[in-house]
Amino acid sequence: MSNILHEIKHGFLILGITGPLSSGCTTAANFFSNTLDSYIEKTTKKALPKIIITINKLYKNINKYKKILDIETKEKNKIKIYSKINILHLRLKEYLILRESLTVLSEYENNNFIHISMTDMLIKLTIENLYDKKDNEIDKNLIKFKKLITFDRIKLQKAIEISKKIKDRRLSEISEIDIQIFENYLEYISSYRNEIKTKFDMHQLGSLLQDLGDNARRSGSPIDYITAFDKNKAQNLFVVAAEANDIIKFYRNKKRIEFNLKIPSKFVIEAFRNPYEVDYFRNRYYEFYLLSVYAPENLRKLRGNYNKERDYRDKGKKLKPIDFYKQNVSECVHLSDIAINNDTQSVSLFYRKLAKYFALICRPGCITPTDDELFMQQAYCLSLKSNCISRKVGAIIVGQRNYIIGAGWNDVGSGQIPCGIRRFSDINNNKNFPLAIQGEEDQFSAFLNQSSNGFQEQSFCFKDEYSRYKTQQRVADLLSNLDNEFNDWVRRNNISEDEVLILSDIASSNLSIKKLEYCRALHAEENAILQTAIIGGVGIDGATIYTTTFPCELCAKKIYQSKIKKVVYTEPYPESISEDVFFKDGTHSVELVQFEGVKSYSYYRLYKSTIDKKEYQFQERL
Repeated sequence: MSNILHEIKHGFLILGITGPLSSGCTTAANFFSNTLDSYIEKTTKKALPKIIITINKLYKNINKYKKILDIETKEKNKIKIYSKINILHLRLKEYLILRESLTVLSEYENNNFIHISMTDMLIKLTIENLYDKKDNEIDKNLIKFKKLITFDRIKLQKAIEISKKIKDRRLSEISEIDIQIFENYLEYISSYRNEIKTKFDMHQLGSLLQDLGDNARRSGSPIDYITAFDKNKAQNLFVVAAEANDIIKFYRNKKRIEFNLKIPSKFVIEAFRNPYEVDYFRNRYYEFYLLSVYAPENLRKLRGNYNKERDYRDKGKKLKPIDFYKQNVSECVHLSDIAINNDTQSVSLFYRKLAKYFALICRPGCITPTDDELFMQQAYCLSLKSNCISRKVGAIIVGQRNYIIGAGWNDVGSGQIPCGIRRFSDINNNKNFPLAIQGEEDQFSAFLNQSSNGFQEQSFCFKDEYSRYKTQQRVADLLSNLDNEFNDWVRRNNISEDEVLILSDIASSNLSIKKLEYCRALHAEENAILQTAIIGGVGIDGATIYTTTFPCELCAKKIYQSKIKKVVYTEPYPESISEDVFFKDGTHSVELVQFEGVKSYSYYRLYKSTIDKKEYQFQERL
């Protein structure tokens, strides 16, 4: 009876994995699909008894030092003994928590995670769209792809028919022979992926797969490079995710077909690359958890399969709003339920972390949050107060005694109107609305009216619009003041003044310069630091700041100057001049720590147990 509630809730589970290139997503997925059961057996049979012995030793040592403390008279020696007791106490707590998580794991055997690769789903879609195409109908990069398809054509057509039955939820029409054909097809897709790896340059293949993914989410077909996104066919955004979901449906109903019994299953899906794919699963399954894996760039380079261009494209940096169907790992990481650092060469340490969070998923509340998780959760709560339309950020400053001494979120100054609740229409409705420096209000108002493109009731980012406005002005001034060589080139090519203006618009639009000084809002870190100055207190020298994104250049300088010693942040690609210059220069250092642990999305449901521990233990006795 003790496991009734947990077995009902956690018999079915989907774990998603996301993270930067070569961070360890495949290693994590393979752990759950191939290694978890043997790891549980090994740790519970060998490690758990050793941990219990260590716990007993730590208890004895703490008591020994307490007795010494009772008879010690020198204050200097007492301070040293207190320090030793504190260190031992922290180690004891660490081992007690480890014992709790391993005890939970010992109850969850025969996990049988089914590994689903998003890359395989993309290849599956590509094969099904390519196999009956002529060479002159497809992009030249895909001809080699097509020639490598060796799966029996008749069986392939049958597998496509079965795929359609699964998609249409006509599972009762799938026979046992169909199951075998479809499973052979899925096995072939994995072997096909290994085959194309040998025929393509690694980075060329990676770039091609990125193209196929973007094509699929934009048009519904991975081999379609032309069709624009149609909002009336928005389901195309989920086409790759839907393929993964169909595999889940197949395996769950395959058991019902074979044994007339629907047996719950566990699945691990590697690797999410678009935030809409995360939403697809999160909206369909309560028991879906997204794990994000982080590793620093220098370590990812050592692991192989790293490419700067692919990594840059993967992160989704500088994507335009119209590019929402493209890869954006950064946003997937922000949406994750649990962040795990794979920032060492130790695979066993990485496995221990994965196992710990699996135990927490199996039995919510079996352990309590770490300090980092607690404070980062509060920072995320604060971020929701922000009215910024670009990104909501929260920050918490924690003093040396582990008390919160400052808090903030990114927002405009007190009494000012944030961008999130003012619209383009406010420009015309209120002539006194503060917009720009004196003398250019009319010009900037006209620019904003043009920028709205008829959507007057939408909000706008002042920083983005004013940056574009000033950039456009400067490019126009530059073109008009260029030397005679440019003017001669304009005349020789019969370029009109209107075309020069178009050139100016194109140049200014693609420069994408967004100056931080034009941002009307104070950043979360700035507001947190200023709060301590406004209300007073113990000061922030030696404090730790928790922020939901990596500090920008402006905030980094303030953090350094205020003598904050440690920054804990959540960011999959912490690349900025802040990290490389402002935090490394000077006479004192600032420690930068990538956050690890349960994030805001699942903080409550993973740390609030289904039933109280006392009640759970009572049920165990029955």
